[in-house]
Amino acid sequence: MPGVFLESDRRREALRTTLWFIPTLEVLAAVALFSVTYALDRAVYRGTLTIPSWIIGGTPDAARQILTAIAAAIITVVGVVFSITIVALPLA
Repeated sequence: MPGVFLESDRRREALRTTLWFIPTLEVLAAVALFSVTYALDRAVYRGTLTIPSWIIGGTPDAARQILTAIAAAIITVVGVVFSITIVALPLA
């Protein structure tokens, strides 16, 4: 019986160190999340599902401001990452 546990540990370690297992799980999770949210969106559009009123509490201008803030934050993070990379390359 100890050989079974040793083989199980070896398989677990092989899955943990592979470069394809975790990204494949993440892609499958993203596809599943897309399917669920798309189905919910279509159900709300058809009128078969009603969403609570507190979800639709903003205006289009508020949504635009939120998206602008998110885009600005992403651009800032990308700029910092590129700057750090460019600084690190000459030091390497």
